Amino acid sequence: MKVENPAMLVHFPNTVVYNAIPHAAYTDLDLSPYVGVRKALCIIRILNSTGGGDTERVRTNGDASNVTSNSGVITCITNTTQIGYVVVITDDAGIIEHFGTNVAGTVVYTLEAFIHG
Repeated sequence: MKVENPAMLVHFPNTVVYNAIPHAAYTDLDLSPYVGVRKALCIIRILNSTGGGDTERVRTNGDASNVTSNSGVITCITNTTQIGYVVVITDDAGIIEHFGTNVAGTVVYTLEAFIHG
């Protein structure tokens, strides 16, 4: 297969980009060190590594939509030691927003893959 634009290749960094207690309100998560200062389509693996159930909400930075529990692919519900995957687009600066409901436990976000133009 001929690749017309080599910049459109899928990248698989498999890199932890967040490992902490979830924020109780939407907070920026800067992915630009991994995807560059640009818009990128990202696949993120979320592990709830400690303490009870959790609902993680992820959206494009600047999106004012209120992502609620069970409202689609950008919501990931995980229980202790379970994982979920989300697909999210960064803004033009490589930033997304996220928050979780279990502010007593730790979540780990791993950037599994991304593509940009």
